[in-house]
Amino acid sequence: MLLGVDEPDMERNTKFSTLDEFMYDAVWRMQNQDESFRTLDITNPVAENHLEGESSRFEDDIDESLDNEKVIDLLDTARTKGTLVNDVFLGFFQIDHEVSLALVQLFNDERRCWKRLAIQRCPGRALEACLALVATRGNLESLCLYQNNLGYTGFSCLAMILAANPSKLTILDIEDYISPNAADALAAGIKANKTLLTLDLHDCRFDRDALEYIAHGIRPHPKLYHLQLSSCQLTDMNAAVFVKSLLDHPSVGIIDLGLNYCSVKSMKALATAIRENRIPNLKSLSLIHQCTRLDPRLAIPLPIGILGGPLGTNHSLKELALSNNYLHPAELDLLMSGAKQSCLERLDLSRCGISDNGLQVILSNLPNSIKRLDITENLFASEESHYALICTVQFHTQLEMLDIDRDLECWQEVCYHARLNRGGTRILSSQVPLSLWPILLERINNIDWSVYDPVGEGDGFGEDVIFRILQGPAFCGR
Repeated sequence: MLLGVDEPDMERNTKFSTLDEFMYDAVWRMQNQDESFRTLDITNPVAENHLEGESSRFEDDIDESLDNEKVIDLLDTARTKGTLVNDVFLGFFQIDHEVSLALVQLFNDERRCWKRLAIQRCPGRALEACLALVATRGNLESLCLYQNNLGYTGFSCLAMILAANPSKLTILDIEDYISPNAADALAAGIKANKTLLTLDLHDCRFDRDALEYIAHGIRPHPKLYHLQLSSCQLTDMNAAVFVKSLLDHPSVGIIDLGLNYCSVKSMKALATAIRENRIPNLKSLSLIHQCTRLDPRLAIPLPIGILGGPLGTNHSLKELALSNNYLHPAELDLLMSGAKQSCLERLDLSRCGISDNGLQVILSNLPNSIKRLDITENLFASEESHYALICTVQFHTQLEMLDIDRDLECWQEVCYHARLNRGGTRILSSQVPLSLWPILLERINNIDWSVYDPVGEGDGFGEDVIFRILQGPAFCGR
């Protein structure tokens, strides 16, 4: 084993040029109880260099691969010396019985609590037994299994893990192909489980009735809160069946159906779920990018107007994300007419092809409860729209963030008033006497925007708005 090594002679931000450099760095940090080294990521360099959307820790020309001996060395060091490590990621190598034993020994210490065990593309005949031995110890919070081709045997193993109810296991995150038989097995485990809070099936592919089986398992689960089904290529019918299975579920609070093919059937199912709180604890719903084009000449509008009426009767839904869909003006009108009576606090309508007329519909129908509105990357640009944005953020004092494009002339003033709204909430909850409010409002109204030059970069305001309006003789001596 690589014990007793000196501190690596390299800057921490430099990419590793050899596998040995990575090994020395990881071992040194674990041995010396480096507070910043909590994740032990054992991913083959060649594979890591080709992961889409991920930055690699290795130089591009590295062609070495991890062998099982090096993997075992790292796991053993984490067990004996790296007591601060609480997150293990294994990627792109075969798990044999020796690696499995080292992994089981690492997780065998009941005094340690583990945030996550993640395994990506690590085939091996010992994988299922290894998972069972590790996960049922009861000291693991999150189990993530990505593209391991688990099959019926693997999902049956997962079902047994869930049925054993490991006390701390609250997150199950899977990316895989799920057949009906595998889904039936997994559903049995979910049905018998009482600890899961998050079931994340993003990027899964479901064969035939597989999703319906899983829905049957979710229905009686007493605690599931977050259901993630984004990028699963769900058909409109698949999504509708899934949503219908959740009616009257007591605990589901977050549903993510982004990047699928939702349309009329699924919108009707969601309308039934939202109407009069048929999913009573639902707080957040995401329907982003339902595989339509933003060009009105080519796009199929998302029939979101179906949700308008039900939104007006709902008292639980706080967040609705609809970004990157084409919303026909008539559909937008129907949606917002119901949203006006809702209790929505966050509404995401970015990249929805919204025109100046559409913006007027949105701004004139915002609910009083709204705290954040995202309307970036849309088509409105008129002076009337700019004026309406400023008036809206001034009138809706609960609106703490109005996201608009930075190149709009009104961006600076909108940001100012949005921050003022946030600061006003802080003032009302602080010890500042309400009698001082007339002075605050007078200072705000007297700002000359033609000469006002905010300091700093980032969002355009280096200073705090409330500090600016509180400074001056009227507040000295407090």
